Amino acid sequence: MLFLFLFLFSFPSTILSNRIFIKLPLPKNVTSPYSFAFDQLGGGPYTGVTDGRIFKYGGPKVGFTEFAFTAPNRSKEVCDGTRDINLGPICGRPLGLGYDHSSNQLYIADAYFGLLAVGSNGGPATQAATSAEGVPFRFLSGLDVDPVTGTVYITDFSTEYELRDIRQALVSGNATVLSDTTGRLLKYDPRTSQVNVLLRNLSGAVSVGTSFVCLALVPRLEPVWRLEWPPQDSNSRP
Repeated sequence: MLFLFLFLFSFPSTILSNRIFIKLPLPKNVTSPYSFAFDQLGGGPYTGVTDGRIFKYGGPKVGFTEFAFTAPNRSKEVCDGTRDINLGPICGRPLGLGYDHSSNQLYIADAYFGLLAVGSNGGPATQAATSAEGVPFRFLSGLDVDPVTGTVYITDFSTEYELRDIRQALVSGNATVLSDTTGRLLKYDPRTSQVNVLLRNLSGAVSVGTSFVCLALVPRLEPVWRLEWPPQDSNSRP
């Protein structure tokens, strides 16, 4: 049984609970939740899984139920429950999630289908962007939404390799793939639908937050660089 662990710190006025986390079971055959987000009412968490779906937690009596999906022609018969990485371009692989409370939309960074958004009713997500400054996304990974401006910050792990290429390289030790430095930090403005490149030539850009940018080097996967917020447009790392 797979679980999503959430650390919930509570400081009531009279009692300090020693229960610091709860364990939320995922549905059968659902694997590898990558990140999570909460909506403007505190609902959720929402999380994306290997087979291309996004699930929403509805409380202990309901558990996680299917909320949305990213692949436009996704087949439930083919995709539901799959762990086959080669089905990613067919089923999708939602990774970074972020909720824009002002527009009531969940933004999704999908490794194969780019930047998408879905409303509070869920269902098929709508593509918001597939490229930045003329260069197509190859492997979107991290995502966060600025709670003040609604600007969406995303990381493109590589402009040369897909998620399945990276995973295979980790197994085989392919030095060419693992030394890739084509990652980018991107900014999406939902008011204009424009995507700008803030930073280029990054190695293993996997996550982003609205207080700092955390980059990682594959295969060590350790934070190596921090950018104070807000970032300014730039053509390269300082």
